[in-house]
Amino acid sequence: MTKYLNEYNTATNAIWAAHKVQSDNRKLKFNNIKSCIAVVLVPNGAATMVGVHLTKGNLNPADMTRVMQELQAAAGTTACDAYLVSAWSHYEGSNLKKELKKITRSIQLCDLPKKSSNDADVDVKFELAGTRVMAYVREHVLPLKGPGGAQVPNPNYSKATAAPGKPNYLTDRDDAGKQWMSVSFRPLH
Repeated sequence: MTKYLNEYNTATNAIWAAHKVQSDNRKLKFNNIKSCIAVVLVPNGAATMVGVHLTKGNLNPADMTRVMQELQAAAGTTACDAYLVSAWSHYEGSNLKKELKKITRSIQLCDLPKKSSNDADVDVKFELAGTRVMAYVREHVLPLKGPGGAQVPNPNYSKATAAPGKPNYLTDRDDAGKQWMSVSFRPLH
């Protein structure tokens, strides 16, 4: 089942499940990567991937230590490759690369162009087919608004069966300009 990753939060309450490190053997979706970063680890030869949606606020030493421990615990002891999708200039001077180098064998980056707001403003999707990692971005989808400006509820949404973090409202995802596009990576040295 697709896992939806929202901004990492250290709260341990179960309602924050989408705000934690998550793993899946098929698909991870990150909603609204603006000045945030999508981080995915793929253990060598494994049929799963582990991801976290970080913000610049998570770069403090306490959060960074906790995130790295959670990523490593979820990925296991096998050597991993890291895949990052963000407007990298937000993280270039941080300790993120240094910390990831401690737990991975390589780091691959998709450096997104910034929009006029100085952020990327995209949704990110990672898919795993066997041991092949594919990543896609699309312009961030927005909730459809009804009369009075309220979000239009999704009639097919069921809180009992929906994955944590899955939106319970309809979005403009079907707009022609908001289709998924594959991205490429370059090594981050």
